Amino acid sequence: MTNSNTNSSNISFNFTGSGTIQTVDVQTQASNDMLRYKFFVKSPALVQIKNQDWKFADQSSLTVESGGTFDFGYNAAQTTALNITETVSSASTSFILQSGAVAKITSGDVTGAIRTSTLLGNVQLDNRSYDPNATYHYIGRTNQITGDGLPTAASGKKVIVELSTDALTLSNSSTTRFNSSGSLDIRKGTVLDNGSNFFDDGTNVGENGALIMTGGIYKFTGTVSVPGSTVHFPRLTGGYTITGGVIDLAGATAVSQYQRLRGGRTYYNIKMSGASSLGGYKDVTSAVVINNNLSVTETALLNSFDRTVSGNAGLTMDGGRWINAQNTGAQPLLDAIATPYLLTAGVLEFAGSAGQPIRGTANALAIEYNAIEVTGSDVRKSGSNITLRSGGSFKVKAGGMFTINDEAIIGPSGSQTVTVESNGIFRTADVDGFSGGTGTATTSVRADVENIVLDAGSTVEYARQASTLPSTASNGNQLINIPYSSGSPIAYQNLVLSGDGIKTPQLPGSTIEVKGNLTKNGSASFAHNEGTFAFTGNSLQTYTVNSPTYTVNSPGPIMEFNNVINGSSGLNIISDMAIAQSLKLNPSSQLNLSDTGDVILRSKVDKTAWVDIIPTNAIINYGNTAISGRFVVERFIKYFQRWNLLSAPVHDFQSVKSSWQEGGSSLISTGYGTRVTAPANSNNVGLDGNSTGHSLKSWNAMTATPGWDNVINTDTTPVNRPIGFFLFARGDRGFGPAQSPAGSVTTLRSRGRINVGNPGSGVEPTVVTRTSTSANGYFYSVANPFASAIDFEKVLERQALVNGFRGIKDQFYLWDPSDVGGYGVGKYVTIYRDNVSGQWIPQLPTPLYSATNYKTIQSGQAFFVEADRVGSSTVSFLESDKLLESRTVTRGTIDDLRMISTMLHHDPASIADGNRAVFGDGYSLAVAREDARKIINSGENFGLRRSGQQLAVEGHPALIESDTLFYHMTNLQTKTYKLSFEPRNIFATGLDAELVDKFLNRRVPVSLTDSTWYSFDATADAASKAADRFILVFRAPAGPLPVTFVSIAAQRQADRSIQVNWKVANEVNIAKYEVERSANGSGFTAIVTADATNGVHYSKPDLSPLGADNYYRIKAIGIAGDISYSPIVKVAPLKVAAIVSVYPNPVEGGVMSLQLLQQERGIHSIRLVDAKGSTVYKGAVAVNTDQLTQTINIGASVASGTYQLTIESPNGKLQTLQVFVK
Repeated sequence: MTNSNTNSSNISFNFTGSGTIQTVDVQTQASNDMLRYKFFVKSPALVQIKNQDWKFADQSSLTVESGGTFDFGYNAAQTTALNITETVSSASTSFILQSGAVAKITSGDVTGAIRTSTLLGNVQLDNRSYDPNATYHYIGRTNQITGDGLPTAASGKKVIVELSTDALTLSNSSTTRFNSSGSLDIRKGTVLDNGSNFFDDGTNVGENGALIMTGGIYKFTGTVSVPGSTVHFPRLTGGYTITGGVIDLAGATAVSQYQRLRGGRTYYNIKMSGASSLGGYKDVTSAVVINNNLSVTETALLNSFDRTVSGNAGLTMDGGRWINAQNTGAQPLLDAIATPYLLTAGVLEFAGSAGQPIRGTANALAIEYNAIEVTGSDVRKSGSNITLRSGGSFKVKAGGMFTINDEAIIGPSGSQTVTVESNGIFRTADVDGFSGGTGTATTSVRADVENIVLDAGSTVEYARQASTLPSTASNGNQLINIPYSSGSPIAYQNLVLSGDGIKTPQLPGSTIEVKGNLTKNGSASFAHNEGTFAFTGNSLQTYTVNSPTYTVNSPGPIMEFNNVINGSSGLNIISDMAIAQSLKLNPSSQLNLSDTGDVILRSKVDKTAWVDIIPTNAIINYGNTAISGRFVVERFIKYFQRWNLLSAPVHDFQSVKSSWQEGGSSLISTGYGTRVTAPANSNNVGLDGNSTGHSLKSWNAMTATPGWDNVINTDTTPVNRPIGFFLFARGDRGFGPAQSPAGSVTTLRSRGRINVGNPGSGVEPTVVTRTSTSANGYFYSVANPFASAIDFEKVLERQALVNGFRGIKDQFYLWDPSDVGGYGVGKYVTIYRDNVSGQWIPQLPTPLYSATNYKTIQSGQAFFVEADRVGSSTVSFLESDKLLESRTVTRGTIDDLRMISTMLHHDPASIADGNRAVFGDGYSLAVAREDARKIINSGENFGLRRSGQQLAVEGHPALIESDTLFYHMTNLQTKTYKLSFEPRNIFATGLDAELVDKFLNRRVPVSLTDSTWYSFDATADAASKAADRFILVFRAPAGPLPVTFVSIAAQRQADRSIQVNWKVANEVNIAKYEVERSANGSGFTAIVTADATNGVHYSKPDLSPLGADNYYRIKAIGIAGDISYSPIVKVAPLKVAAIVSVYPNPVEGGVMSLQLLQQERGIHSIRLVDAKGSTVYKGAVAVNTDQLTQTINIGASVASGTYQLTIESPNGKLQTLQVFVK
């Protein structure tokens, strides 16, 4: 288009297309081309430059009117943006973009795509006019800058960003503002907001620009320096229509640098990128909705505080951190409808403070978390499991508390780690507790999570509670696990038991290790499951029970342990701790009882708790106030209404009244304490009432005639006397002398510091010293001073030897309340050491002291010893005397001993008293150290007598012919008794034994290979109760039985019995014969007895022989117990014909008896048929024996006549009988 007439008037050229592209195809241009042309782009025309720049000559212009669109376009290769330029410099060329017009801007000029100040960019004419209400559509193929031609003041302009790719950017030359009619529309490409030049609202109220996004990226790199700044991103506050694209907060946030995502809006994709460090972060100003995806990447830190982030979006994290403190709904709230959760790196931090729940994998939402950190004070899991990806982790940070109900943290593949940091709390409400290392499926951390790290100072809390944690829980019962990491058990740091119900160690007898503090809160109780709690921390630990509190009259429920081990760093007992089995202090450990907590050593029907050997460098610290902690040592009294020989193993003074009488508490049943009574006397102090005799006594060995002193003042009598007490325990405080019912079990208890048998401990046990006037028969009582069983052998052997004597003999005496004796109150039992074998032998087997190597003094028990010299003797104790179940030393068994035990019985199941004689080359017939003297019972006494001394155990030289044991018995009642003789290992002597009964002038053989029983009557005749009625004499044997069996025969008789006949010769010293029978030729049983008559022929019937074969033999029994047998004979079964019969026949009254002999086993069918062939009766009979008679009622209505009775066997065989009915 050339206009060479410079004087011609302007030529107008209008583009009036309908919206399809109209092009300006610029091929070549001369200097006068486009001279004085006026181009107009009318609505709705779309005009685009092609091939090369469009050059204007003087006085030419281009006006884009409202509704029209001008596209600056690209060259043919679509690589170079085209511009409108001048052919020569002229001041009269113009570009006018009117209101409502659209400019599609392509220039990538680094100074700006549209300019006004320089001839650069898409418009390079002298005059350029850009209306503030026009549309500026950036469509660059390279990075673009808006340029100073874009109006910056608030206006209704529209800015559209539609670059060729999202990788290209659009930057602002300066801040550009919109009013409420203006908008930013991002379709493709990245719009950069660097914090200096950006798109924003106008500065006046109501100038709120809109944001439209269908694609592209809106990227913010600028930051603010105030955490609660009013500058939010995006900056525009008008309406948002976002159906695509990404808003990327990509600024680097470090010290005092923040980025804030505008809240109250609905987004499509949000991305948090860039670096965050030193306290800087990105946050959300208020609730937002994201409908496609939230991405956290690089090291960005998103802190949404308690603001809601929700929507259909998924979550992508390949780095960074999201801190979420929103407490409502399972977090994150994003429900992954549009996109999934892809968490390959980065950390999700939960910081809620009001029950913030963590989203699990419910509703087929497959979330595999990479890293979870709990920093909030109340974060929870409810509804479904938390799945960790391979390499994933779950960490409760310092100050964080995580609670999980019936769900779990799981790791289906790869390796995962759960960590609780110092001052972090992991609360489990799962039924099976915390750790799944043992394979349990319902623990909070499943077994497929391989690694558990419990940092020092961390806390695991067992918190299950009915109707609360979880709401569906019917009770708070939980199993306490041993945590496992990498297949090995690890220790808890701080362990808390709370909620309610019973908390029980999962594995019976297991050891739970705690390196921090142990605390119990709430109403939960603890069941120890026979296990051990080991306190093994590297610093001082505490044990606290905050609820409920313990009092002596209301002792439960408190924490009762089975075994407790105190490590070397010390343990503060803040609250009461009960122990059912043992307390162990390690070397250098400290047990601090300076607060108000007591250590209660329980005693129950099955066991009594003890304190292990206390190392010399272990310390028990006590407070000095009246309420400072102490030990409470219990002693269970199982055998009430009987005497008990007892001690109170505490060091401090406590009166009998304040301990065993429970301070004189009300006389009601509580299961604790007992009543102490005495005959009425004005001198009685502290007693509970009057009784016929004194119920509390103490042995006085300091007089010429040692014996029992009655206790009449329990206010001042110390319960911890080193000699113990003899207490008649009727039951607990509810039972007195005339009480009905007559007694109950009870528990006695004393409180104070315990004795420690380490020199210099300050609480050493008292040394018991007595002066004997005789080397024989001087007894004195000693109390076990320890809250532990002791080994008497250790006590004995540690006493100093003086001229070969230790001061006490190798024996001790216990009271056995379980064996009622003649008067039903118990009896003494002598425990004796055989100096040849070294075995400790009870004088007689009793329910408490069996015939084993028994040398134990129980906790809370007193005992007697006997002095072995004239003058001073002492009994002292050290910690090493303690005898623990795990340290019991046994030197063989008494199976090696040669001895005979003789017991006096009320009946075979009840021993009244007894004695033992032990035989060996090291013993003499004189009464010496090997002989144990007898303490006389108040009931029956049955001992041995030697040299005028009554013995419970006699050490006797090896047996020779004519040796005699002299029995001594007293206090027999008028009744029938039994003696039992139990020999052991003395059959090889070749001797026989005879019991001589002087009263009956009878000699009875006593077996030296098996038990022998002898019954006798103690009558009104005093001689029948004589102390020396019985002796046992050992003699040479009378030789083998001379009897010879000549013949034996057995024949069946007409009455089906079998007569057994035998013939003997040389019958000498035979007491009797027994006929024995067998069904198979072995396993014979005696069926009948025949006394020996010095005859030749004997005969006895078997009136009830077996139906099949019968085997017989004769057993000859000599007067010394010797036995001889005859040959065996057999009698075959009787042959009986198979018969079916009816009687009576004729049948009367409609009842008959059917007899079946030797018939086939099984069900037999029966029919009664009349002469017409009609069945008048039908039935069945079950045959299960060779002879059966069955009554059959055919009914009285059956008419008289002749009938046929058919019997069909199980195999179909028919038998018919004719039956007449009257």
